[in-house]
Amino acid sequence: MTYKKILISLIITFILNSCEQKNHILKFTKNITDSEILVPPDGCYRLKLIVNGELECESNLELFMNDKKTNFTDHLILNGNYRQKEIYSSDWYNDKLQLKFSSMKCIKKTFVVQVKFFD
Repeated sequence: MTYKKILISLIITFILNSCEQKNHILKFTKNITDSEILVPPDGCYRLKLIVNGELECESNLELFMNDKKTNFTDHLILNGNYRQKEIYSSDWYNDKLQLKFSSMKCIKKTFVVQVKFFD
């Protein structure tokens, strides 16, 4: 009987702590250069950024964590055409995330960033 209780407790704990993968689609234009603030689902400890679109000049995608600019994406200089290109992947621990383009004049039409929170 004790074995069953322990097994059921472990299963419930696993289910409650598992990550429900969440994808966000962020669209940037010449008028929209700041994303909404994203909060990862509980249990999700990884992050990927995948981009689609065209930039007419060099631009940086700045990553903010809990309203503070980080240097996580400083090495990323974006320019040209992108089609489903993964540009960033990292551990991520329940911190709020926001993305901002450093130069709105570079965005040709719409530049899309898919943010994936996963386990």
